[in-house]
Amino acid sequence: MDAVAALTERTEAAERSIAALAKRTDALEARTTVWTGHFTQETTVQVAVGGTRDIPITWATPAPSTTYSAAAAVSVAAALLGKVTATVKQGSKTKTGCVVTVQNSGLVTLAIGAEVSVIAVG
Repeated sequence: MDAVAALTERTEAAERSIAALAKRTDALEARTTVWTGHFTQETTVQVAVGGTRDIPITWATPAPSTTYSAAAAVSVAAALLGKVTATVKQGSKTKTGCVVTVQNSGLVTLAIGAEVSVIAVG
């Protein structure tokens, strides 16, 4: 093999390596792109003893997919003789939002102001 052919072969191999590295870099960048969503709403929560209430929420910016992780919280002025919890309803995540279920495990029906918050990462 003469010197020109050897150099041509090495150049082509280097170009293939660069192209493969560029593909891997693009794939890595795609995996590290993170979407975050945050939602907070002041509302009046009316939940019977042992009951639940579903609250639909909408993201300000739609998610790229429905595979994001989300956590919900509810803050109430007073939960009488028990507690109030919030969870993201299973199967409710869409690109535009999700449903938060507020549950009253107290001994008194609630009809109070509350702040419902959801944060999501995907």
